[in-house]
Formats: sequence, C-alpha cells, structure tokens
Amino acid sequence: MFRPSTANDIIGIFEYADFLGVTIGMRGAGRSYGDASINSENILLDLSRFNKILDWNPDLGIIKVESGVTIKQLWEYIIDDGWWLQLFLVQCSQL
Repeated sequence: MFRPSTANDIIGIFEYADFLGVTIGMRGAGRSYGDASINSENILLDLSRFNKILDWNPDLGIIKVESGVTIKQLWEYIIDDGWWLQLFLVQCSQL
C-alpha cells in the first residue's frame, strides 16, 4: 500500500505500477460500507491524506472535495449554511 502526500507522489506511483505491470486500486478515506478497495497482489493507493475541501457554493449546494474527505468533514462543513446530507446512514459515532 502506498500513501502519497502530493500529486507528484501519485504520478510516481503510477509510473512505478506501469514499470511493474500491475494495477492500482484506489482507497479514499477508507470508511465506505459497500465498496472496499481490493487489489490483491497489486498496488493499493491510499488517498486518505487528500482530505481537503476545495470549494463550496452554498447557494447552489455544490462542493468540490479531495478523495479522502469523510462524510463527517463534509457534514460539519455544510451544516452551518443550512445544508443537510439527504442520505445519512451511518451513526455519528462511526464518523
């Protein structure tokens, strides 16, 4: 498993995978119930360090986030603007 910190790290990992002839499985925050990242005998790319909220437009309800953002981060960011996630299935203690 690789856990990059920068976009250049990701590029290097893709180049390394290409050199080895292996595939890359992606993992965001690692808290998904339904689609865990599995890539046996290949490379797993853990993107949990990419956890920034990049842009938020409360008038339109459009948010741009990096792949490691959690539902908790998203919810805490938008709630003060009067937004609530329409689908909120997890218990807050699991966030």
